[in-house]
Amino acid sequence: MFNVSSFDHTESNLQLPNPTEAAVTYLQQQVQQLEQQLAYGYQAFEEHSKSTVKYASECAEWKAKAEAAEAQLAAKKEESKNEKALENGEEGQSELALLKSEQEDLLVLLADQHNKITQYRNRLRELKQVVTDDEDD
Repeated sequence: MFNVSSFDHTESNLQLPNPTEAAVTYLQQQVQQLEQQLAYGYQAFEEHSKSTVKYASECAEWKAKAEAAEAQLAAKKEESKNEKALENGEEGQSELALLKSEQEDLLVLLADQHNKITQYRNRLRELKQVVTDDEDD
């Protein structure tokens, strides 16, 4: 049959777990996991923030370099434009000098021709030939 004294002894050794303690333990584990996840999230956020700052700084540097290069290119273009204008001006000056020289040569030829015509008229007059006033200057 059944011995009651042995039942009491067995029951005291086998205590059922307290449901509140189990819930507290479970919640403590959940809190630890969430704190770990939060710490990981903060760490990832910090790393992301650092990389964002780094990339923003690099972007600003590249932008400054690009602006400097554009300014340098604009200066080179302006310099080239001025050089071409100067070359064109020099070419224009040399053309002008050439034209003036040709004009002077033509004036000398015209003066020579005028002198010869005057000499021929004078000779014709010496030879008693009639020279009209239209031909006279």
